[in-house]
Amino acid sequence: MNIYEEVKRRHIEFDHHESDLYIPVNSATKELIKKYKFAGNVTRFTSAIDGKPWYDIPFAYDPFWGGAMRAMKNPGPNSILKKKLTGRYVGYELQEIWGYDGEPIEWSVLKKLKSIPRKISYFFERDLIDEVRKTTYSPDPRDNYYIVKAVDGSYIGASY
Repeated sequence: MNIYEEVKRRHIEFDHHESDLYIPVNSATKELIKKYKFAGNVTRFTSAIDGKPWYDIPFAYDPFWGGAMRAMKNPGPNSILKKKLTGRYVGYELQEIWGYDGEPIEWSVLKKLKSIPRKISYFFERDLIDEVRKTTYSPDPRDNYYIVKAVDGSYIGASY
């Protein structure tokens, strides 16, 4: 059971922003975080809404990922797009690649690109790409990622 499922099972109040899960800081959640496999990545913040301390658990809000986080660097059945998984292209290093089971939940709200970026075609077979969309939630382009739709209808996410 992952931390999101555990929060729901225990009926702990929660909120989220994109893939980050937020839970209030209290004795019950302190114990939960203490046992969490990735506790070193968890940070605390004071809510601007209620003025109380909350935990920010990166990448733990499962619904953002279409139900479950996918294994990084393992596109699985989406591998028809796979060309290279490592390497550099004009200073861009492929950081992560992941597959999706079906259409990603964020697909409909992402910006559709008019053309396929060169750095995408460096890592994926250009003639097998149907469409590319990009997140634009961060002013720093290094914090954004791409989702690539293959001609067979499968999807791969990639960050640089």
